[in-house]
Amino acid sequence: MTSLLTLMLTACSILSDGGSVPPAEAATPEIAKVHTKTITSKRYHIDQKYASMRGPYGFDGVTLLDTDSPELLWITGYRTVVVDAKSEKPLSQEWMCHANLDFDATEYYDRFPTAPPISGRLFTVLEGWRIRDIDAALVAKGWIEPGAYTAVAEGKTVSAPFDVPSPTYEGYLYPETYAVPAAGFTPELLVTRQLATFQERFLEPHGQDLKGRTLHEIVVMASMLEREEPKPENRALVAGILWNRIDHDDALGVDATSRYELDEWNDRKAFIKKLKDKSDRYNSRYNKGLPPTAIGNPTVSSLKAAIDPEETDFWYYLHDHEKNLHPSLNAAEHEAKRKKYNVY
Repeated sequence: MTSLLTLMLTACSILSDGGSVPPAEAATPEIAKVHTKTITSKRYHIDQKYASMRGPYGFDGVTLLDTDSPELLWITGYRTVVVDAKSEKPLSQEWMCHANLDFDATEYYDRFPTAPPISGRLFTVLEGWRIRDIDAALVAKGWIEPGAYTAVAEGKTVSAPFDVPSPTYEGYLYPETYAVPAAGFTPELLVTRQLATFQERFLEPHGQDLKGRTLHEIVVMASMLEREEPKPENRALVAGILWNRIDHDDALGVDATSRYELDEWNDRKAFIKKLKDKSDRYNSRYNKGLPPTAIGNPTVSSLKAAIDPEETDFWYYLHDHEKNLHPSLNAAEHEAKRKKYNVY
């Protein structure tokens, strides 16, 4: 299925002289102008079911009015419609996970320099996102230059409130929705907030007893669980299976690790090539043990599962096309389930 998103944004213009007063004092509804702008996104190829907020995504810019003089607008609403890319017929909204609306604060203050300050804006770091994914999202919003966030997070150029036993901050940048300044945003600010949130959400309440594992081992395992198992209630079982393999010096065979260094996580052609690359240090089919770093930034659910795995005799697992988990005791049983569910 290839689909498009159509965004319809509606606003009322109250003033045309660059002033700034509340709508009730500025004009009556009879003379307010209503502006509606419709844009169409790029095509999104949806070839499987994705966990919440894990599928294809993008960012689109829209200008309601392009005028020589500043025009103050009150946004009265917006909606998105999913349509088939070929027929342009509407599709079920279930094809779309969520949509966010933001505005360009820099341009706002350029046009209205005397406007009262806006306290902040929101930025969402999705569960499992890598450093490069966060960087790309910030670039798409126009808040940073490409690579600026990556330089801070991978270079560890800001101090963490706890010891990070990893060459980068990958895995320790807690995924959450953050309120950030509308003006003066810096990557250092966000990284500092994420590290503090990791400490608050995980280390302080759950990090005192790691059951004989190191913090680095827990974080790396949790990052794989976040990507491998979409249902939090199943992560302890998957953790048990993966720790079984680690503790018995077996290769993990976690395909998500081979996606880590891809520019686009869902680039299947590049992924297949990586799976065959024995020299890739993140290829857990050929390299035993944990990958060198976390492969994304996990939530507390995954971190707790990594600490307290379910004791199990299972050694393998797979997911069917409905994302249901099917564990197996041995290779023969695993192979039979691969054929049963047509998973290769």
